[in-house]
Amino acid sequence: MTTELPPDSPTTDYLERYQSGSPEARRASNITLGKSGDMQAVSLLGQIIIGEPDPALQKLAVQAIQYLKPYISTTAAAPPPVMPSPAAPIFHRPRTVGR
Repeated sequence: MTTELPPDSPTTDYLERYQSGSPEARRASNITLGKSGDMQAVSLLGQIIIGEPDPALQKLAVQAIQYLKPYISTTAAAPPPVMPSPAAPIFHRPRTVGR
């Protein structure tokens, strides 16, 4: 089992490899995911927490997510601004003459 986050591998493949690893390999994987700075790591760690039978490794996965929080909150892109649809009416203030 590798401890690196696979770049183009589906989450299920990574989780299967995670679950087939030894406790030492799963521990190393949790640490690697926590240090990755990758948004996908949060999802993977959440799934690991749910499926991990070892309470110590569950706690380590929680700590890995907490380690990622500051990095993710500063790198997350802001949502695009909402633009009015072309069909939306455009209101104009009526002109007053002679004022």
